[in-house]
Amino acid sequence: MTDRNKYKEMDEVLSEAWNAWDPWMREAKTDLKYLLGDQWSDSDKAYLDQQRRPHLVLNDLRRFHNLLTGYQRQNRLALSFKPVEGSDAYAGEQFTELARLDMEKGGYHQISRAFASMVKVGLDWVDVYTDFNKDWESGDLKFRRTAWTKIMPDPLFQEMDLSDCGYLFRREPLTEKQVEMILPGVKPKDLGTTEAHEHRIILDPAELMRIEQKRYYLTEFWKKVWRPKTFLIDITTGESTEFEPPKDSRKKEERLALIFQHYPQLRMIKKRKLVTELELFIGEDPIWSGEDPYGCDDYPYTPLFCWWDPEYDDMRWKLQGIIRSLRDPQTEKNKRRSQILHIINTIATSGWKYEENALTDEAQMNTASGAGVKLRMKEGKMDRAEQIQAQRMPLEIVKLEEMFAQDPQNISGINAELMAQMEKDVPGIAIQLRQRQGLIMLQEIFDNRRYAKQLLGQKYIKSVQANYSPQKVARILNQPPAQGFYNQQFGKYDCVVDEAMTSPTQKEYNFHKIMWFHQNVMPVHPMIMLEVADLPEKYRNLQAQYMMAAATGGVQPGQGQPGQGSAPPDPSKMRSQGGAPMVMGA
Repeated sequence: MTDRNKYKEMDEVLSEAWNAWDPWMREAKTDLKYLLGDQWSDSDKAYLDQQRRPHLVLNDLRRFHNLLTGYQRQNRLALSFKPVEGSDAYAGEQFTELARLDMEKGGYHQISRAFASMVKVGLDWVDVYTDFNKDWESGDLKFRRTAWTKIMPDPLFQEMDLSDCGYLFRREPLTEKQVEMILPGVKPKDLGTTEAHEHRIILDPAELMRIEQKRYYLTEFWKKVWRPKTFLIDITTGESTEFEPPKDSRKKEERLALIFQHYPQLRMIKKRKLVTELELFIGEDPIWSGEDPYGCDDYPYTPLFCWWDPEYDDMRWKLQGIIRSLRDPQTEKNKRRSQILHIINTIATSGWKYEENALTDEAQMNTASGAGVKLRMKEGKMDRAEQIQAQRMPLEIVKLEEMFAQDPQNISGINAELMAQMEKDVPGIAIQLRQRQGLIMLQEIFDNRRYAKQLLGQKYIKSVQANYSPQKVARILNQPPAQGFYNQQFGKYDCVVDEAMTSPTQKEYNFHKIMWFHQNVMPVHPMIMLEVADLPEKYRNLQAQYMMAAATGGVQPGQGQPGQGSAPPDPSKMRSQGGAPMVMGA
């Protein structure tokens, strides 16, 4: 396929996705405008300004958004890889420790940002990518949030794991310097770029036309295709491994003969496999194409959904955040409060009626409002001017204000207890039940986030196996990688992705686990707890000496100071040859 045909195929698919997602994109942009406080249309503001009437914005949406995002940030959970059966526990702990390190380097923050955007508009994306800037051999795995304004998936997909998604686009406007940084070896001056409005991108095109600086539009075109592959199958166990034979037929025969000589139970078969391919374009120029460069054999981007109903046919409504259903109550509140303020202003500045030629200067009526107003009347005309009696504010408006104030809470499911607006003299148990009820109303949002995090964990395992060398894993963990590190089916059959308590280090995480076991199951020996306790190293040996002396009767607990008194046993004898703490008897 020629370069021109590749671009034509990509552009046709992009047009299909653009036409399908454009209605939702516009609604999502309106949701974001409402959250930021831009809640009046230009026509309404112009009409009110012409009549010198106020247009207030009393933004209640921010507190609902901040409640959900704040709760998520206060209850962040780490990635944990738990073995399906006991023999893989060692490998699961290693993957957990690797993920903990990478999550502490910005992963938690990126997921929180994606969750906040998902709450606003209904969808956002997180991916695992490999950064080769500091490690050019294995790279460094990092988590990254990619905004919903830059990604368009196949509009016909219905599964949250994108298993039925035929293709996915990501588009990014880049400056010349950004092109040189992201795509080394590509010279922007050799690219045939076009103007901004000639390239569809997932933003309002009018916004891109305001960009004065020249942009190069990077397009990632991910797609699922069936390709013929060669597999080696073990007829005794049924396990299969993909085999990439050399292109030279002679070398291929030699390689297969050597394999079958050492492993006679293997058989070679050819079948089609669903693979993930990537094509990169700068403008209309193809830059690179091939199978997934990250090694996950899947889309690198993981979606986070708020409320998703794929059965509905209108794209504007099938995907929503919490702002969508609160827009009408917010609009109604702004208009009602603006009308109330207008009525109050009108009452306070009621007009005058006067007979023609009754005033010495009729221009003074332009400011004839407020306290202490003085009007100069002509002689004999004192009874020819009279102030108009203002109408009282209707009580029905006040009642409507009180009644409509509960609408946002009733619609969103976020009750007063979650907003810390409880009434006085309410029992604590009643408050807890109401808070639990409010969280149940929002459980789908947090369950979708948890599912997205599990998908992200599966892709993380594949990324580690595809990019990290055994030497790098040993350097990070200070121990050789377990056998599961080399098993490409480990994430599929041997472990499950779960969430666990967050901690900056694996040592602190282990200490909390041991403390839980010590408090809820049975006592743990103090020497084991000391081994994983996060104590400064200069005090660790002193504490160990004191504990050993107390255990042997040299010092009674609570007497003396660590490191003082009679000579304690040699601390080096407290450890076995393997380095683990020796568990002493009572």
